[in-house]
Parts: sequence; structure tokens; C-alpha cells
Amino acid sequence: MNAVPSRPSYAQPSEVLAGPQGEPDDTELARWQELLGQVGRELAEPLTAALERVTTLTTTGRIDRAGLRTLRDEIDRARQTGIWCQQIARLASGRIRQSQERVHLTNTIQSVLAYRAREMHAKGIQLQQSLL
Repeated sequence: MNAVPSRPSYAQPSEVLAGPQGEPDDTELARWQELLGQVGRELAEPLTAALERVTTLTTTGRIDRAGLRTLRDEIDRARQTGIWCQQIARLASGRIRQSQERVHLTNTIQSVLAYRAREMHAKGIQLQQSLL
């Protein structure tokens, strides 16, 4: 007999927000409302700016390098916000647990700088390492 894998079960919003008696906790609800409001603002701002830029592009038929770079940055900012929201949702669902991990600070900083080198260069930012 072949076993059919079951779908993972995720916590329902009412379970995540439930207090000790199983009822939604007002403080917890307020925290989630605040979080959702902040997420909405973080997504709306860059997407609105990107939409305005695209509208200008379609009406004029032109976009310069700076405008294209700004459009890319606005879209990337909205994308990053979406990724953060996914991570928050995973943590809140209980499917993923945070774990402590020792990391070498210098190696971590070097990795981040290498990853962001092109972006920093494009913005005219120069950094020098002073950690060993």
C-alpha cells in the first residue's frame, strides 16, 4: 500500500492570536494590526513610486539611467518587504523555529559587503575593511 503524503497543517489566524482561554487576545490583535499596517505602508510607498515612474515612461516613451535605477530600487524594496513578510508568517505559524548559531563577525561582514559591492559602487559608496 502506498502512503499518500499529507499536507502540512498550518496554524489558523485564530490559533496564532488566541490567548490562554483560546479567545483572541486584544493586545495580540493590536500588535498584528500594527504590523499589517506597517507592512502595507512599506509595500505601498515603493510600489506607488514605481507605478508613477512607469506611467511617466509610458506617456513620454523615455526613461534615463537614473530613472531606471530608481525604478529598480523601488521594486527591490517592495520585493524585500514581501520576503520579510513571508519570513514573519513562517515564524508566526510555528513551522520554523529560530535557533542560535555562532557566526564569525568578520566573515559575515565580508560576505555582506561582497554581496552588496555592485550596489554600493553604483551609489558611489566606498567602504574599507578595518576588522581583522
